[in-house]
Order: sequence, then C-alpha cells, then structure tokens
Amino acid sequence: MSKNNSLKVLLAGAECAPFVKLGGLADVMGTLPKELNQIGADARVIMPFHSQMKGKYGAQTKHRVDFNINFAGGETYVGVEELFYNDVTYYLIDNEGFFGDAVYRGGLAEGEQYAFFCRAVIEAASRIGFIP
Repeated sequence: MSKNNSLKVLLAGAECAPFVKLGGLADVMGTLPKELNQIGADARVIMPFHSQMKGKYGAQTKHRVDFNINFAGGETYVGVEELFYNDVTYYLIDNEGFFGDAVYRGGLAEGEQYAFFCRAVIEAASRIGFIP
C-alpha cells in the first residue's frame, strides 16, 4: 500500500514519549504511529507544544500555520509547529496560555486546557493539509 492511498491516522494526545511522558498514554502515543507507518499507514501525531519540549526540540520545528479560534468567549491564538522525528510527523499545538506551564493543571483549569486543545486540533487538521 503506498502512502498516497494509505489509511491516514492522526493520533491526538496530551503527552507523547519521548517528548513529554507522565504516564502510559505517552508510551502508546510514542510507539503506535511508528508501528502503523511500518505496516503502510500514514500515521501522525498532534499534541500540545508543552514548555518542557520547547527548550529541547524547539529549534528542530518548522512553523506550519497560525490562526485564531473563538474559544471561551474570545479570540484565542493557535500556532501549529511541525517536527519530523524518528520517521513520524508531529504537529504541535502552540499556545503559551494553555501549554506554558503544567502538562495537566488539574480541576476546571485542566478541563479548559484540553477543551482548547480539542478545538485547536479540529481547526488545525484542514489548515495543515492532513485530513485523517
């Protein structure tokens, strides 16, 4: 199966090994796309561009697009950076207000953090030209 006609998979998650690992989700997000690609799929990852990643991987990223979304009653910035690492394409949702501190904030703040992430992922897919 060629990549042009392959199954397109976009895995979205809060963490992904080796970039940000706090639990088992990071392990799955870190291994599954590479395995899917090896059997002919076109699997990519989209995740927050956490501050923990920026220092180590920021220089390796390429800016893809930025736009605003209507979120929580106002216009909110979304940046999308791209990183190709270990044969997998990663899209990183950038917003310092939501991802500039803790990966998981807890409570209502965490709910808002990942509601924003979900909305940004939906809006980003067409803008990066990868529709799963």
